[in-house]
Amino acid sequence: NINIYNMKQIINILIITVLLSITNNTFSQDANVTIKGKLLNNFYSQIYLDNVLNDIEIANTTISTEDEFEFKIYLERSDYYRLRLDNNAYLILILAPGENVTVEYDINNSYSSKITGSEGSELFYETYSDANVYAEQLAEFTAKIEKDKKDYYKKTIEENPKSLASIIFIDELDIDSYFSTYQLLAENMQEFYDYNTYAKQFIDKFNASKYTAIGADAPDISLTDKNGKIVKLSSLESEYILIDFWASWCKPCRAESIYLVDAYNTYHSKGFDIYSVSLDKVNADWIKAIADDNLS
Repeated sequence: NINIYNMKQIINILIITVLLSITNNTFSQDANVTIKGKLLNNFYSQIYLDNVLNDIEIANTTISTEDEFEFKIYLERSDYYRLRLDNNAYLILILAPGENVTVEYDINNSYSSKITGSEGSELFYETYSDANVYAEQLAEFTAKIEKDKKDYYKKTIEENPKSLASIIFIDELDIDSYFSTYQLLAENMQEFYDYNTYAKQFIDKFNASKYTAIGADAPDISLTDKNGKIVKLSSLESEYILIDFWASWCKPCRAESIYLVDAYNTYHSKGFDIYSVSLDKVNADWIKAIADDNLS
């Protein structure tokens, strides 16, 4: 008789045998597809290849210090695949057996990526790239209509600054582009309707927005530096100051660090400075990040 322990052993052996069979079928046969790639604007260290329909990772590899990678795999038939850096950064590939594929993947703009050696993938991205012309034309037309509509609201408000109806119209305009219209309406609401709840809410909103509107003086931020010393924004005497909000866990923010350092080194002597504001909750995290990114 086979006891329960022996039965479990037999089942485990069968499972391992099946898994090895599947693995050998995928990887042990001679590779018939090669994917060589170059990443632009890269800050990742690992890249993965998935089967899209099965949602299964079939291979992964380390990205070189030159931002290059290579896959050699065996495929039985054409299918959809995903060249993945993370769940938000990936390329869709339509691969077929026998293809030697080269990829230039721009992480900041995946549809501008260049793919050769894969007929399905080339058709996919070339078509989307060509069709983007229509999207641009539509965007230009839509922007013009939207601008005309906002200008109409602006004209109506400025012709009727004492009307409570104008408070409703003003929500169609952004304060940065139509600051003078906001100011005109706020002054009239203050003068004639300081008793009205909606008018008072609009006045409060306008007064608060004045501090962050384009062209307004920035609030005087006070934060501690890596040594615990309080540094005020107003203490910087440069003519041009970039206020940079970032965090150690924000990969795109960290990727921009090299460009910020370059800009600072190039233009600091000409009156340019950077006031960097970390959104990290733990000081040690951003202190380590600025050391790793050669920030000061």
